[in-house]
Amino acid sequence: MSNPTKTIVQIVHLDETGDSYHRMRWPASALATQRPDWRVLNFHWSAAERYEVALGADLLVLFQCSDPFMLNVIRQRKAKGLKTLVEYNDNFYAPCPASPVAKEWSSPELWQTYESFLQLADGVIVTDTGLKDLFTEVTSSPIHILKNHFHHPIKSFDQLWESKPQQLTIGWAGSLGHFSDLIAHRDVFHWIVESFEDVQLSFMGNPEIFQSLHLPRKRYKVIPWASMQQYYAFLEKVHIGIAPLLDTPYNRCRSDIKAIEMAACGVLPLLSEIGPYCNLTRLKSFQGFKDQDELYQFIVSYIEDEKLLKTAAAKSHSYIEKHRLGTKNEERQQLYNDYMTESSSNLNLKLPAGYFELRGTREDVSLSERVQKDAAKLIKDKQRDNAIQLLLRHRVDRNIELSAARLLLRSDRARGIALLEQGMKRYTRDMRYMLMLLEFAPSDDMREVLWSEVVRVLEDVPKEVRRHYAKSIIALFEKQSQKSSISQDILLKLLAFYPDSLQLKHRVALIHEVEGRLDEAREVFEEVIAEIDRLNLNGDIKLRREYAVAWYDGLADAVLKE
Repeated sequence: MSNPTKTIVQIVHLDETGDSYHRMRWPASALATQRPDWRVLNFHWSAAERYEVALGADLLVLFQCSDPFMLNVIRQRKAKGLKTLVEYNDNFYAPCPASPVAKEWSSPELWQTYESFLQLADGVIVTDTGLKDLFTEVTSSPIHILKNHFHHPIKSFDQLWESKPQQLTIGWAGSLGHFSDLIAHRDVFHWIVESFEDVQLSFMGNPEIFQSLHLPRKRYKVIPWASMQQYYAFLEKVHIGIAPLLDTPYNRCRSDIKAIEMAACGVLPLLSEIGPYCNLTRLKSFQGFKDQDELYQFIVSYIEDEKLLKTAAAKSHSYIEKHRLGTKNEERQQLYNDYMTESSSNLNLKLPAGYFELRGTREDVSLSERVQKDAAKLIKDKQRDNAIQLLLRHRVDRNIELSAARLLLRSDRARGIALLEQGMKRYTRDMRYMLMLLEFAPSDDMREVLWSEVVRVLEDVPKEVRRHYAKSIIALFEKQSQKSSISQDILLKLLAFYPDSLQLKHRVALIHEVEGRLDEAREVFEEVIAEIDRLNLNGDIKLRREYAVAWYDGLADAVLKE
């Protein structure tokens, strides 16, 4: 058993996603091989021991972290002279609409949490230049690009090509996040089906995606996503791989891993000249396309000339062998080494040097939930002051801080107001502080001032932030306007931000009526009635808004051509 000279702790997601393997698990394993004197620990993000272990590591690396209590860990590590790196691999400001995380990532409150990590960390890791450019506007911390690599023994190209099926196979694999990309290029698949009876289409992923292509069912096969091993087995049976991307803010911040995986498995990747693929398509080893017409022409040329296809696929495979094998790349090892001090940690984990995946003790409830429950019990036991102190000790979590503010506003208004005002300055896009302050405003004059501030903030923030807080803002305005006078100017400005709000329109109609503008009042009431009828007609709708947006985005090019 060898004693480690350094201990790297990574807080990660130990799941079966490609991101987990490519960014967290395989690189960590390679790191331990490159530095056999290091102990590399991948701790699952929900392990109860994560805070204690993270605090004592020689280097802490947090992946896609949104746990606010880790911010305190970073601060404590800074006080001890220890460094922390954070890694974010996606443009969380503009998620793909069909992605399962689209709704969660559309929250400005989550954005602020991510930004807190980006700003507090000693360094930031990203996958490519798109994210580096994006986060440069958010943080002054150094940003490092660590590209994805192929982390397996690579088979020879001849071996891979000889094992492919006789029937030429064109393949695509991906998650729901690629729904719009695939729909935007749907014509290509129909052209292939219509023109080449002997060509096999093969897909891997959610069957719902491929049903939406409306292809003849007998002309394609679908393999549901299961594991990375099965994914590579799928690719090894494909001759031509298609990687289409729409030109969106999210896609411009992706990595080029899909092309790397395809080429490593002996597939010829055909790549949209978008975002991460641009660096590859500039090389003679990879083929790029600008639109689906050009994509189809390339496919036709390769179908009709097998020698050309094999030569092109071999070039892409050769590039991976020379430049993108994880075992040969030491950039992560060099980066981690640069961020560690000379002294070693005193973590007593009874583990030798090497790579370990640890799920730890699973938490029944999160620390945030536990603090909130403990505070509720103290309040029930008539220990309000102790509950407030408990919440304030954990105020790094904004949900807890807001709970503390609500309690203070009922017992010590001045402290509660001060706490909310501090929060408004720290978290400029979290409007909950301002709305709570408005909720407890003691006078009409103060409410008018605060509503003016709400309007000012709405003018400055992105439309996604306005939409996120729409229900809360409109509900509070409706409640307060029924009890006290709020200027028409505020009402009209809110209606400009939320022109489809029935509550605001109804309030405008009543003002028209009171001031004798009966025709205007009837006109607005007519709009309100029509909208209510539409809502009643669609009361049982189950279509996700994000799914409809995905279709909308995917069909954009087709509409432009028409």
